[in-house]
Amino acid sequence: MHTHARTHPPTHTHTHTHTCTHSPGPGSGKTRVVAARIAHLLSEGEPASRVLGIAFTNKAAGELRGRVEGLLGHWARGLTMTTFHALCAMLLG
Repeated sequence: MHTHARTHPPTHTHTHTHTCTHSPGPGSGKTRVVAARIAHLLSEGEPASRVLGIAFTNKAAGELRGRVEGLLGHWARGLTMTTFHALCAMLLG
């Protein structure tokens, strides 16, 4: 039996990344789940500047923002909630 001992540290470090992806159909509660997850992250101390809520359409992004603001009130300030296209425009602009 041959065993391998680790002689060097791993080449990557663990980062605290929270992802929340949902792709079910209309009316399945995606926006509600994502808004609740954002609220949970902030209640656990995650800075608003490190949270990104992203949607495919302007309507969906507006709905997400409204739900998060409804849950958090003024604590929603500083959050980025936008569409994929708008995010790319911000990054390129």
